[in-house]
Amino acid sequence: MAEVEAFRAMLPADELQLAIVEPKPLTLASGVSVKDDFFIHTPRKTIAEMIECRQVEKCIVMCTISAIETDMGWYYLSCKPCDKKVMYMPPLVAGDHEDDDLQKFKLYCPKCKSYEPKLLPRYKLHLVVLDHTGNSKFLLFDHLALQLVNQPCIELTGPITDEVQDPDVLPLALQNLIGKTYLFKVEIMRENFVYKHDTFKVNKIITNLAIINEFDTPKAPKEPSTQISRGHEYSIVSDAPEGSLMLLEEGSSQEGFPSELTPAKRRGGPAVNLEEEFDQNSVTKTGISTRVKKEKVDKSG
Repeated sequence: MAEVEAFRAMLPADELQLAIVEPKPLTLASGVSVKDDFFIHTPRKTIAEMIECRQVEKCIVMCTISAIETDMGWYYLSCKPCDKKVMYMPPLVAGDHEDDDLQKFKLYCPKCKSYEPKLLPRYKLHLVVLDHTGNSKFLLFDHLALQLVNQPCIELTGPITDEVQDPDVLPLALQNLIGKTYLFKVEIMRENFVYKHDTFKVNKIITNLAIINEFDTPKAPKEPSTQISRGHEYSIVSDAPEGSLMLLEEGSSQEGFPSELTPAKRRGGPAVNLEEEFDQNSVTKTGISTRVKKEKVDKSG
């Protein structure tokens, strides 16, 4: 075939053999699911415990968004090709420049080294959160805020110019986050407990309501093995000795008590019969033990 001959012509002219390497299955980088990370592998803390923590660690905090601060804006301008934040820099022209003359400054991407970067707005949310122990501030960047808003930042900002417009005006999509409860994986950094920095960075978020409710619901203690469902009562009775079955039948025939019989009480039946049988046979058992003792005395004499 022409395709085979063309492929052979492309192969290097050496004696090395080609090896077939199968791709490895895709797995999480940490090998742990998000739910296990939140429920098992990361400690849970309240806001008060998070603030009082004096070591660098990560924790899970379930809290409610009470406000979104707009003092520093709710988004920033980034360079679309490299995702880095752009900054204002003086233009590279001859002459002196005054630092306060911002009109002569231009947006500059330090990574791309471009004075005309292609701009893209990205979220930077400063959340005020609270629970039953206190309140704090969380910082969310673009990819995490997108999980809450479900809208790209540019849809809320509209057409982008070289300036951040109306940073104090909070869009309705962000206002709708107030009052909602989520699970946050928070990073406690050295600045938080050494320099009393009151804003904590968020690493992950869970917004699924079913998982949040499962996380909030305390686990009930496991029932003892003697407790069974009502649908299996008769199987226990059929496996019990005949004496206990008779006792249950007698007890169930009494007026006013049939509904009070529980599996635990029914299992108590055989113990009562065993004690009665032990009392009835106690004389016989005593006689046997006495006879054995007499035989030992006779052999010794």
